[in-house]
Amino acid sequence: MTTKWHIDAHGNVDDEAMTYVEELKRLILSRHPEATFELRPGGDNPTAIFLDTYVDLDDPFKVLDEISDRVVDIQVDQGIPLHVLPLRTAAREQEHRMPKAVQSVIGPSGQPTETATTPSI
Repeated sequence: MTTKWHIDAHGNVDDEAMTYVEELKRLILSRHPEATFELRPGGDNPTAIFLDTYVDLDDPFKVLDEISDRVVDIQVDQGIPLHVLPLRTAAREQEHRMPKAVQSVIGPSGQPTETATTPSI
């Protein structure tokens, strides 16, 4: 049995698979309009299509809860190895990694909060 490749090494996706990629992007954007996407071949499985999805959520895997049934349908019914990898935006990731003590002094915009003022002597 020959495996049909829907993506090449450069991330170019065939028209059949791109229909489903666009469908998933629309579903995600309907609930997360700030979402951005990167399309790439799978590392260990170069025939797989990975749709890296960047969302401004503390728990980006909530995106999978919303679309997992459709992703499975595409994989099983259409035979397209399409996977969604939800990730935090760079700003959200930085905030997530910042120690809680620093978060209380530096606000989400990166500017000091009122509690960060220097006490007067």
